[in-house]
Amino acid sequence: MDEMRKPDNEPENIENRVKVEIFGESYVLKGPESIEYLQTLAQYVDKKVRQLAVRNSRLGKERASLLAALNIADELMKLQKKYDQKTNYKAKIGKFQIKKKILLSGRIAIRPDKIILRKEDNC
Repeated sequence: MDEMRKPDNEPENIENRVKVEIFGESYVLKGPESIEYLQTLAQYVDKKVRQLAVRNSRLGKERASLLAALNIADELMKLQKKYDQKTNYKAKIGKFQIKKKILLSGRIAIRPDKIILRKEDNC
């Protein structure tokens, strides 16, 4: 794979370029990410396309590539959903911990009919 790496002293808006092969076709990938990262992306896509082609030998390159893209998008969306759920859960835990701290600080007086938030003393 051919590589063109940006010099270390160049600004970050300069892109790296790397020639990769995906399912027998050559492509030039460009981006601000490292060459190693771009190669890893290409290898991942190549692996996914090849897995589909092995399972169904009648798939052409175009269909195998499209199905691989759909499978990768499915993986991404499922991971995004898990991430969002965990982030939401952590936010709820954070709110609970804040309420717990307020309760333990004595700033809230709980009575059967209402909850009263007391002002902090400026000691």
